[in-house]
Amino acid sequence: RPTLAVPAAPTPTTGVYVYGVFAPHRADALRDLPAHGVDPAYPVYLLCGNGLCALVSQVGLDQFGEDVIEANLHDPAWLEAQVRQHQAVLSALLPQGTVVPFTFGTIFHSAERVQEMLHTQAQHWHTRLAYLHGREEWGVKLFCDPDVLRTAVLRSQPQAQRLQERITQASSGTAYMLKQQLETLTKNAVEEQIQMIADTIHATLLHDAIAGVRNNLPAPELNQTHEQVILNAAYLLLPDQLDAFRHELEQQIRAYTTYGITADLSGAWVPYNFANVDLPDHAATPMPLNPAELQEQP
Repeated sequence: RPTLAVPAAPTPTTGVYVYGVFAPHRADALRDLPAHGVDPAYPVYLLCGNGLCALVSQVGLDQFGEDVIEANLHDPAWLEAQVRQHQAVLSALLPQGTVVPFTFGTIFHSAERVQEMLHTQAQHWHTRLAYLHGREEWGVKLFCDPDVLRTAVLRSQPQAQRLQERITQASSGTAYMLKQQLETLTKNAVEEQIQMIADTIHATLLHDAIAGVRNNLPAPELNQTHEQVILNAAYLLLPDQLDAFRHELEQQIRAYTTYGITADLSGAWVPYNFANVDLPDHAATPMPLNPAELQEQP
C-alpha cells in the first residue's frame, strides 16, 4: 500500500517535486510506491484531495534550487540520471491508474501549495484524467538509410539519369558543373521524398489512433547509427487499437522498403505528449525538458 501520510514538512532547504497527478484504478490495489524519487534521500508519496492525488517527493534545493539547477542541466550524467528516475517513478504507477505527467523539474515550495493546486484546478485535472483514462501513448520513429534512399531517388528521376549520362561523356570542366547540378537535384529530391514519406505514414497512422503529435527530430549529431530519423511521433491509443495500428505501420514500411525505410514502435509510455498541463502561477518554472525524449533508450 502506498504511504498516504505526508513526511516531515519541507524545510527552507527542500522543495516538493511533483511528478504528476494520479488517479488509481483501485485505491486498495496500489502496490508500494518507488522507494525514492529524483533525490535519493527522500521517498515518493501521495498528496491527495478532491478525489485526486499528486505524486511527489521532497528534493534538496542544493541540487534542485533555482540557483543551481541551471548548472546541473548542463551536466549530462546528472541530467540523464534525474530524467530517468522521474520517468521511472511515473512508469511504476502507469499500470495501476491514470497519470497526467508533469514536466521534469516542476517544484513547489510546500505540500500546502500542491494541495492548493489540486483544489483550485480540480475540474481541470478530472477532465484530463477522464480523457487519458484507459488510453496509452505509443511512440513511432521512422528511419531511413541515406544511401539506399539516395539510390532509389536517383533511379526515379529521369533528369538525374540524363545528367549522369552526360557526366560520363563530358570534359572535366563540364563534368564538374554537371556533377554540381546533379548533387543539387539529388539533395532536393531526397528532401522532398523524405517529407512525403513521413507525411504519408503519419497521416495514415492517425486513422488508427485517437490522436497523434509530431515531435522535433533529434539533432543529426546525436544519431548513433548511419540511419537518419525522419519522423518522431507519438500516438494515443486504446489497448484494443494496438494490433490494427501495428499492422498498418508494418504495411506502410513494406510499401517503402526500397527507399530504405524502417520503423521502431515503442510503448506503452506515460502520456507526456497528451497531458497539456497548465501549471499554476505559484509553481516553480519547469525545466524545458520532456522525459519522453529519452524513451527510446533502455
